[in-house]
Amino acid sequence: MNRTEIIEAAYDIAAEYDRQGLRLTLRQLYYQFVARGLLGSGQKVYKRIGAALVEARLDGRFPIDWIEDRGRSAGASDLECADDLDAAEDNARDLVGRSPWYLRYGRWYGQPVVPFVWVEKEALAGVLEPICTELGVGMFACKGYPSVSAVSAWVSETHEGLGDVGAEARIVYFGDHDPDGLEIPKSALDMVRKVQRVKGEWFPVDLDRVALTMAQIRRYNPPPFGAKVTSARYQRYVDETGTDDAWELDALEPTVLRQLVRDNVESFFDVDIRRQYAAEASELRRELVMRMRKPGWLDDALSRWL
Repeated sequence: MNRTEIIEAAYDIAAEYDRQGLRLTLRQLYYQFVARGLLGSGQKVYKRIGAALVEARLDGRFPIDWIEDRGRSAGASDLECADDLDAAEDNARDLVGRSPWYLRYGRWYGQPVVPFVWVEKEALAGVLEPICTELGVGMFACKGYPSVSAVSAWVSETHEGLGDVGAEARIVYFGDHDPDGLEIPKSALDMVRKVQRVKGEWFPVDLDRVALTMAQIRRYNPPPFGAKVTSARYQRYVDETGTDDAWELDALEPTVLRQLVRDNVESFFDVDIRRQYAAEASELRRELVMRMRKPGWLDDALSRWL
């Protein structure tokens, strides 16, 4: 493919993602080129696509915001001005109207197993975050082998969230099918349990590696790559899998990845438990509304700002 053809193909792929409300990283775009048989794999191909997109994004042929860099961010200075009385009144009215809904039980409250989605690569966070938000589950990007600090923070947050309800935390893991991609979840779970022992923050936890599997590779046919022979886990990988090929999770379509999240997360969800706590929350909200109807409460609440 020449540079113009690369730009046109990239536009079509990115447009598909845009219609789903998603943004690509350059590496995800590269994997889609390879997965669709448009170009071969390798660092030179990756750089060709990157160079073509730099030119196209700067001359207007490719929307500049269709590619994002999740590894870098720039903060904005505080220049906000809020002096619109009508807007302030509308906001206050909306806040009061929503107040009763603060009395609620989270979607997974009371469930015996609470899932958490872990993904090997941060680049896929943008694909998985929307479905995780919809399902009410936390998402953690491991960035390869997760650090002790990151796992420690997750253990503490999960321990606090589960509280004394006795629920089991279940990690639903997504990673590449390569020597490290098979080892990372084993290592991560071992680290979680070691951190729990050190910090004394115990709760039952287990891990299901749900992707990428050989069954999924056979079904969706992502392009193979040569497994990294320099990996210390290479020979074990070949012995266990019977292949020296490897496959990238990024090569699967976003719709496939999101459906895998939905299927595996929802398998733990008990609708009857959810209905029970939703009914209790509704009764509490009804009582709160009655309390808020008492004279003078709004004057008292607003007087602190005068």
